[in-house]
Amino acid sequence: MADTNFAKTNRWLMDHGPELARGFCLILFGFFAAFLISLSIQYTDSDLWYHLTGGRYLMEHGELYNPLAYSFMEAERAFINYFWGFQFIVFNTWSLASESGLVLLKALLLLTSGYFAARIILEGKPFSHASFLQLVVIAIIISILCARGLGLRPHLASFAFVPIFIYILGYRKQLYPMLPVLTVIWVNLHGVEYIVGAMICGSYFLQHLFDRYNEPQSADLKPLIYIALCLPAMMLNPNGIYILLTPFAHDPGLELFILELASPTLTATLDLQNGLSFNTLILVLLMFVGASFFNCLPHLRHHIAPLLIGIGALVLLTMATRFMWEWALLSTPLIAAGLRYWQGPQLNLPASAVLLALLAAIPFTYWPTMRNGLEYYPYNRESLPYGTTAFIQKNNLTGRYAIEPSYAGYAEFMLAPDIQIQMDMQFPPFTSMDIHEYNTAMFTPGGLRHYVEKYQPDLIGVKKSNSQFPVSIASELGYQAVFFDKKIVLFANRNRYPELVARHQLNTINPFAESAIAITKIGAGITELERMLQSVDTVDIKLSLVALLIEQGRPGKARIYLDELHKSAPKNLATVYYSGRVAHLSEDCETAVELYEQVIGVSGDTKAMHTYAAECYFLMGDQRNAYQHFRQAIQPYNDKTPIPLHYYQFALSAIGAGEPEEAKRLLIMIQRFAPSSDLQPAIRELLEQL
Repeated sequence: MADTNFAKTNRWLMDHGPELARGFCLILFGFFAAFLISLSIQYTDSDLWYHLTGGRYLMEHGELYNPLAYSFMEAERAFINYFWGFQFIVFNTWSLASESGLVLLKALLLLTSGYFAARIILEGKPFSHASFLQLVVIAIIISILCARGLGLRPHLASFAFVPIFIYILGYRKQLYPMLPVLTVIWVNLHGVEYIVGAMICGSYFLQHLFDRYNEPQSADLKPLIYIALCLPAMMLNPNGIYILLTPFAHDPGLELFILELASPTLTATLDLQNGLSFNTLILVLLMFVGASFFNCLPHLRHHIAPLLIGIGALVLLTMATRFMWEWALLSTPLIAAGLRYWQGPQLNLPASAVLLALLAAIPFTYWPTMRNGLEYYPYNRESLPYGTTAFIQKNNLTGRYAIEPSYAGYAEFMLAPDIQIQMDMQFPPFTSMDIHEYNTAMFTPGGLRHYVEKYQPDLIGVKKSNSQFPVSIASELGYQAVFFDKKIVLFANRNRYPELVARHQLNTINPFAESAIAITKIGAGITELERMLQSVDTVDIKLSLVALLIEQGRPGKARIYLDELHKSAPKNLATVYYSGRVAHLSEDCETAVELYEQVIGVSGDTKAMHTYAAECYFLMGDQRNAYQHFRQAIQPYNDKTPIPLHYYQFALSAIGAGEPEEAKRLLIMIQRFAPSSDLQPAIRELLEQL
């Protein structure tokens, strides 16, 4: 009977292959669109900010933006603005539709890329004609594109144009007249990738030449003409012939601190907990490319263009991690050609099960990214140094601002022209030696002295995570910390801004670790934070205040700030956590455990969270849940700071959970590491009962 049902289901699926293929693609692209639209713009990406600055500069001055315009470094450096068209579009999109418009622009570019890549795999046929292997490849490519869904950069324009050009050249001869026009658009959006476009057009040009040589009577000369016209069309840009230099203006050493410029390292992992890893997807696609290469070799004359593009794509892949997406898109014509000779299984029951698993695995893999994107939609202000920037704006400061380059694009957009930065992340005109000079200043006394003597900055923005910044040398040179936010600690020159420093200098709070404060100074620290809050209202300062008020034993006062945080940053994990702590300290354990569980569910297994949750469950009499959380919080065989009360509660909850032997071990452990504890009489009595 089971075999009969299997056969019927199998036959039904095979008979409805076109509908299944169409439905698979509809669901896949539906998720892809939802995923892209759900993601907030990644504003920690300095590139987007300097592109917004470039677009604004073009609109205001009518000339191409040069990063040196708002830099206090020497003005005579070579720079070719090859993405001016992208800057124009991005700024005007932001001006008209704010961050939501940028989200839609990003989604449009990536959806275009995914759609035409799929059409290439299908060799221009409808989605209903897709085979099992074609659907698998399409799903892999869409999943790879998902991994690039956070940032909005000119690369996305190239991601769209690469498959558009291949699709037209390979499968739509009637659209060849559009190629020169599309070339003009592409080269002005992202001119540095002209070399990729040249490889695509050159490969198909050779294919047509070869076809014309073998079949001179049937070969048409027009395709060669239209492809050749792309070369002069490429010169229709503000930089003219100098656009040819852009791929080769590469400063040595960048790959040592910009990870995406380093050579890729591919390792396959199967992690069912986190879904499909990016490297695994790349390796699977690489296997399809290899198989397709050998499938096409016996039919070389028909597949010259896909083979040449595939080889060029592989060379590109070896150069830098950032080219993985171009490689995947450039490999599509070779895979499409190879699948002609490798049909794979039909859309039967096992094949449908694999496709269903893919449709489940892709959303599962990217759900954490979607959740984070929705949490800070349409953009995450907390990812930016908005507090220190607002402080500079409010106090109408002008001058030179030496800020961490990864945040300099944001500072430049918000503060120029009143404030000049040293450098953002544009290479060129800036270089790896410029980065070294800045970093040396941030980490070494000699480097800071050299930097200040050379550039005389009025403000210094130090990364908040930089615990090695030579604060004492900065003070000696005249710089005092006056404000901080989640990302940056702001130092101001007291000679340049004497009144500002006198009014806002931080004397009690360590801005690099505001929670590291002596108990006797908590009151003064709270006063200092409240003064900062009056200057600029930020989430970070309120959270720091809440932490110190809890430490001081004033949950009622902390709740006032938490009520404000629930309005301004309700999804911030720190807001949820501190709300749990206040409820816990107020003996409202039912509310506290609910909030602790929320934090644990998002942030993972943190010892502190599990400890607090276990304490609350214990006080509520829920011994089983208390026991489970204590097990996550306490590793008794490797605990360097054991707390007797926690071990005692752990032991009692173990008894309640039906684990008396574990309870005995825990009680004996307390006798060993805390023999003089007040709990010892109760422990001896309990051990006798057990």
